[in-house]
Amino acid sequence: MCLAGLIAIGLLVLLSSVPAFSQGALGAVSGTVTDTAGYPLPGALVTITDTARGTVRTVTTNAAGAYAVPILIARSYLIKVSTKGFQTQLHEGLVLDVGQTLSINFPLQVGAVTQTVTTRPVKV
Repeated sequence: MCLAGLIAIGLLVLLSSVPAFSQGALGAVSGTVTDTAGYPLPGALVTITDTARGTVRTVTTNAAGAYAVPILIARSYLIKVSTKGFQTQLHEGLVLDVGQTLSINFPLQVGAVTQTVTTRPVKV
């Protein structure tokens, strides 16, 4: 086999391993947004902020009140959930590990959007 063929095969093997590595270093967050009675809140804004880099991603809940934020780098995040007629809820100090999918549900309390409820993970 000629040198050019060996180089081409080597590059192909090298480049095909990059996506597999990238996908393994990622995680996701999903869950539901409901009122305190458990009824879904479609159209709620879910904003997730990478606290180290400051990057922000925003999604909207579907008709079942569900949201999903895939393809997140394993880091620490802040999640903010808001919708008209309910208090805004913050979840601080959320740590996403490599390959992890966290399920974070938000039962929102009736109130003004300007009112905020903050939660933090409990250290065990």
